[in-house]
Amino acid sequence: MGQDNGLGDSLIRSKVVNLALLNTGVCEVPVNRGKVIDKYRSVALDRKISGYTDPWCAYFIGYIYKSYGIDTKKVLGNGYIARAADWFKNKNRIVYQKGIGYQRKRKPKAGDVVGYKFTSGRISHVGILIEWNELDGYALVVEGNTTPRNSVTRDENKNDCVRLKKRPISMIYVVSNIIE
Repeated sequence: MGQDNGLGDSLIRSKVVNLALLNTGVCEVPVNRGKVIDKYRSVALDRKISGYTDPWCAYFIGYIYKSYGIDTKKVLGNGYIARAADWFKNKNRIVYQKGIGYQRKRKPKAGDVVGYKFTSGRISHVGILIEWNELDGYALVVEGNTTPRNSVTRDENKNDCVRLKKRPISMIYVVSNIIE
C-alpha cells in the first residue's frame, strides 16, 4: 500500500516528525502571510504561489510530506490538497475515526495526519501527529495556521503560526495514514 521512495516507513515517519517540529514558530506576517507560508503552498501545489491569504494548514502538511518524496496527490487519490478535508477522502488510509474507533488494525502513529471538526461541522483543520497518548487521553500535534491558545477560531491579530499543540483525543475527529 505504501510508496517506495527509498526510505523505510519508520525513517520517513521520523523525518516527517522532525521537519514538522523544526517548523514550529514559523508565523504569519502582516498583509500576505509571508514567504515561508508561500513556500508551503508552492511545494504542496507544485507551482509558484505568493501573496495568498487563505488558510494554510493543509498546505503545511503537503509541504512536510513532499519534502520526503511522498507523492501526496497519488497517495490521497484525489489530486488536490488545498483543503483540510482532502487528507481524508481516501477511506483506505483512515486509521482512526471518532465514534468508530481504530481501523486498519492499528492505532495512530507519529507522522499520521490528524483532522478536526470544529464549529463548521466539517473537517476544517489538520496537523501532523507527534504522539498519541491514549492512556492520558491526549495527542501532541504540530499544526500550521493555528493560534497560540487552544481556541477553534482564527486569530484576528494574524498570530497564526506552526505550533505544537497538546489536544484531547476527544477533540480529534479522524486520523489518516499517508506514509505506509
